[in-house]
Formats: sequence, structure tokens, C-alpha cells
Amino acid sequence: MYAKSLIDDFHADLVSNLYGNPHSASTPSTLAGHRIDAIREKALRFFNADPEQWDLVFTANATAAIKTVVECFRDKGACTNTPFWYGYHKDAHSSLVGARELASMHRCFVTDDEVDIWINNEEPDEPRPRQLGLFAYPGQSNMTGRRLPLDW
Repeated sequence: MYAKSLIDDFHADLVSNLYGNPHSASTPSTLAGHRIDAIREKALRFFNADPEQWDLVFTANATAAIKTVVECFRDKGACTNTPFWYGYHKDAHSSLVGARELASMHRCFVTDDEVDIWINNEEPDEPRPRQLGLFAYPGQSNMTGRRLPLDW
């Protein structure tokens, strides 16, 4: 359930402002563009991310964000003729699991120990963490509620 104050503030903002397509050149569009830039800057500051070094991309939801990131890796691999490797933990949400279909190679890590061995370069036949690849896992499992190590 949403906080009443959040809904009241959002309602007041929409009633008192006219927002347009931020990619157009009208007054409502300019207002929308400024508002988006301010929110982007506020979010970056929240994460202590320098806006000169980081970009923030808005997506419809987490699944769309995951797909965008994985497509960037896939496309970089295609442009550089480098296979794209994708690894994910068994506790990953289906959005992370489905991303494997966009990779040249993929692996599901069944245990935390498997992840630790891979990170420590103890498996000579596995892709190395420094190759073009992506490892994804949830901070907390939707299935068990268990929190996974954030230092991975």
C-alpha cells in the first residue's frame, strides 16, 4: 500500500504542472526534461555515483533493466567478436535466469562454494571473471529469503 503523502504529493504535482515528451521542444517538454534530470541527479547522489562517471537509465521495471544490460553485453561481444559468458546463481529470479538465452555460454552456479571457486580462479576450464561476461545473483533469494554475499 502506498503512503497517503506520496499519493497526495504526486497528485498535486500532476494537477499543477503540464509535462510533455522530454525529447520535444515545447515548454511542457522542457519542464519534463528538467524534472527527469533532477531525479536522475538525486538518484546518482544517493548512490554516491559521480554524474560525470555514471549514467542512470530509467526502465519500465527490473526485468527490462536486466534485459537492457544483458543486450549491451551481447552486442559488445558481437561487435568485438568476443563470446559473451553469463553466469547466475540458482536462487536467481526468472528474469536473471532468462537472460542466459542471450549469451554465447552460460552457467548456473548451484552452490555458493561454486561461486567462490570461480571468483578465485580455481577452475581452469571456466571463463575468467575478467573476460567479457556477467555474473548475476539476487541480494536476497525470492525462494528462500536467504541473503547472498554482497562481496561477490
